Amino acid sequence: MRRIPALILFLLFLPGGLQAENWLVAPFVNLTGKPNLDWIGESVAESVAEALATHGVLVVDRDLRQEAESRLALRSNTQWTLASLLKLAETLDADHLVYGHYEWKAGPGMGALRLVGEVVNVRHLRRQPGAEAG
Repeated sequence: MRRIPALILFLLFLPGGLQAENWLVAPFVNLTGKPNLDWIGESVAESVAEALATHGVLVVDRDLRQEAESRLALRSNTQWTLASLLKLAETLDADHLVYGHYEWKAGPGMGALRLVGEVVNVRHLRRQPGAEAG
């Protein structure tokens, strides 16, 4: 989790700037197989959204996002398709979408949490190179 700043820095230095566009940060998907870690996905999304907002980026509010998820019948703590995420972004008039997943990588000692995030330019349906932390 301490490498989330790498993802934030990546987002801040995307070509074209971020200042005049609206961003949607979706909850990251839990691929660990451990339901007790579902909270991490929302936590990562909140951390990324707060960091972007701190730098003057317009980010869709969590409550608005959750309301739109409800209207689109998107269940929380499930893996949504990219089409569903794009529909959510379109519903919220977002220009960019940040989404991703996290998984547990076994290793010596305790192992590590691996975060993978992607950015999609919703208006041009173009993916930016992904960022990875962990």
